[in-house]
Amino acid sequence: MNADYVEALQLLDILTYTPVDRFTPDELARLKEFASKVDRRKLVECAKHYPGKTALRLLESEAYGVLA
Repeated sequence: MNADYVEALQLLDILTYTPVDRFTPDELARLKEFASKVDRRKLVECAKHYPGKTALRLLESEAYGVLA
């Protein structure tokens, strides 16, 4: 991994430590904006190195439109 993966890693860290349903509407809006800039290929590649709960939270984030 290198600097090209920073945003993907940051998004995964956020989702690992904070469930999406705990975000305020403003925080959720900022998360969606940030996630829109993350390369999906890099996100998937990095997610392989995270705990299973992170993969579950990635799926949950879909219900909130984070990765739309």
